[in-house]
Amino acid sequence: MSPDRAIGSGLSALASSWARPFRSIHHRTGQCKTGIGKSLEPKAQSPLHTNPTARSESSPTPAPGTPFICSWSGGKDSALAFHRAVKADLRPVALLTMFKEDGARSRSHGLRPEILAEQARALGLPLIQGHATWEGYEAVFIQKLGEAKALGAEAAVFGDIDLQPHREWEEKVCAAAGLTPLLPLWLEPRRKLVDELLREGFKACLVAVREGRLPMAFLGRTLDAALVGAIEAHGCDACGEEGEYHSVVLDGPGFAAALDLTPGEITRVQDVWGLDLRNRSGAGASP
Repeated sequence: MSPDRAIGSGLSALASSWARPFRSIHHRTGQCKTGIGKSLEPKAQSPLHTNPTARSESSPTPAPGTPFICSWSGGKDSALAFHRAVKADLRPVALLTMFKEDGARSRSHGLRPEILAEQARALGLPLIQGHATWEGYEAVFIQKLGEAKALGAEAAVFGDIDLQPHREWEEKVCAAAGLTPLLPLWLEPRRKLVDELLREGFKACLVAVREGRLPMAFLGRTLDAALVGAIEAHGCDACGEEGEYHSVVLDGPGFAAALDLTPGEITRVQDVWGLDLRNRSGAGASP
């Protein structure tokens, strides 16, 4: 099933999920995705970066079979980080997604819980859900990492690329939970990562765009080479790391089946346009 069929055409409300549009899940750092002007200079790295603050020869490399939890937004970066960890012979035990306190939308991408649950089912993994206000986010996240540790996780995988405050926050919460933070994408060229995502066979579409950076017409479009070129032609980062867009993964390596989603309304909150998506079957749908 092509992602175009999965999304279809047409325009139900992201509303309050975008009350802090494009704010990173790591709100306690005080930095958001729009707060970085350009990526750091990429350096040669090992496939998995266990201690990105001090990348020395003495930094441990996870042993094959190391069980891990993946911080899962439902978008392309967390999916690629997860994929790299699996290719490095690490063993996933669960995905972890944070939601608003009412559980109606994910904190990072404003997705419905049934969409995240469907992704987890496609990967054959349990989905650990945390519900929190921004103020209580960190404490709940650490608690959920603890639940992952109880399932056997020894490490936590994150999809951040080059935001230093995010990395420091991840190291902090992992230390509190007794897990090793892994950042498989750290300091790699952003365009290279998008190209790898497409080359590896991931299918994704755009679910949010920032007004003034990308056209609203990009919502629902498949992330492919042509769209990446169009994003760059608008003067935007191919990976969306400067807050230009969010994506949702519909299919890819390890997925037992592609997600079959239908579009709802397009909603604007502040300067972000968001496309609501539902499971076409309606299974597990929330209002």
